[in-house]
Amino acid sequence: FERFVGGLFKKFVLADLISSYTIAELPPGDTGVIELWLGLFAYSLYIYWDFSGYTDIALGVGRCIGLQLPENFDRPYSKSNLTDFWNSWHMSFSFWLRDYVFAPTNLAIGRRWLLPPMFAAVPALLLTMLLCGLWHGYAAGFFIWGMHHGVGLSGHRIYQRWIQKRLGRKRYGQLSKRRAYQRLGQLVTFIYVSVGWCWFVWPVDRALVGLARMVGLN
Repeated sequence: FERFVGGLFKKFVLADLISSYTIAELPPGDTGVIELWLGLFAYSLYIYWDFSGYTDIALGVGRCIGLQLPENFDRPYSKSNLTDFWNSWHMSFSFWLRDYVFAPTNLAIGRRWLLPPMFAAVPALLLTMLLCGLWHGYAAGFFIWGMHHGVGLSGHRIYQRWIQKRLGRKRYGQLSKRRAYQRLGQLVTFIYVSVGWCWFVWPVDRALVGLARMVGLN
């Protein structure tokens, strides 16, 4: 019952309160830079509260009738890198993509082209996130949104391997546990994910205008 009520609160109170202030309601060509950024971050919170809210409602109802449904969100915006974000966002879908798209594609590319795991993972990640984007719809914006995350996940994997090679696994593990490093990672990850929502919400032409204005271009 607590889970059910919490879901109702997130979806019908928090998400509804903030919905009018998100980029979905703003014309990008006629909106100031600060307002666009605030609207972008508001949308990030809105989609999380809305999506996780009705998930909590389903989980609560399921428990009331004896069904243990899988968790779908685990504080995704608190994660310090994009890989951990996707391991915590819409987990039932992201784990399906990992197990049935990324893993076999990664293995097939590595075997077919005799590539090391690092080089095989990049095209597998791009393909996986492309399918993730197209799963939401066949618009160009969803394609770009999927590529946005595919590039981000590939970049994180390359960076992780590179810094591990330079520092060693033990020293990298110690670095990743430092609070300042984690806070910086959380900020960068949140901004990167938030920028991606522009392609998710706006048509491509409006997204280009909005992103240009956000970085100070007219």
